[in-house]
Amino acid sequence: MKIGLSFLPQIRSLLIPSPNPEQLADLTSEDRALKNGGGWIAQQVQEIIAQISTSFGREHNDDDTHSTINATGTIAERGRTFPLGEMIPVPYLAGNFTGNGTMTWTVDGTDVNNLAYAVIGKLMFLAFNISATSVGGAVNSALQIAIPSHAMSSRYGAGSYQYADNGVAGAGAWQVSPNGTVVQLFNAASGNWTASANNTTVVGTAIFEVTGI
Repeated sequence: MKIGLSFLPQIRSLLIPSPNPEQLADLTSEDRALKNGGGWIAQQVQEIIAQISTSFGREHNDDDTHSTINATGTIAERGRTFPLGEMIPVPYLAGNFTGNGTMTWTVDGTDVNNLAYAVIGKLMFLAFNISATSVGGAVNSALQIAIPSHAMSSRYGAGSYQYADNGVAGAGAWQVSPNGTVVQLFNAASGNWTASANNTTVVGTAIFEVTGI
């Protein structure tokens, strides 16, 4: 078979056609049986191909590319072990929550109302809803959530989210840097966070390009 051509057209091209009855008139009985046998084989292969084409052709083109894909289960891509486009909860780990510089961000397991991610292609969707947390140390500008699954952001990205800084509500900005391992959360004035005890909340969704996953 020729490399680079769809296997279905190649199989069809190799089929032995059923002989014309007039061509069998002068043949011996043995030759006639062989030719009729070849025609029968061709017919059987044609029927098999028709069945394959009925199911295979729905989602594949003749050049082996996909058309519309219909799946009753999940789909994984790029060698990943988790499904495409489904939110995956991030197991709680205190070390996933930090402050930049020497600022501390203390997040207990019960503070995490939601922390989950999904990946489609190279895009990660990270949803977070973390409340009643504490900020301490030398307060600084960014609270930080570790990017899940040991992935890294592949380029700069930014967006908005909601927060309460020691009980004072506002809309802030999230940011990722190239080759970064955290999503940074800034308050409205891009100033320092306020020290708090169980009174700081962050809620939003960050969408950014990742690598290493």
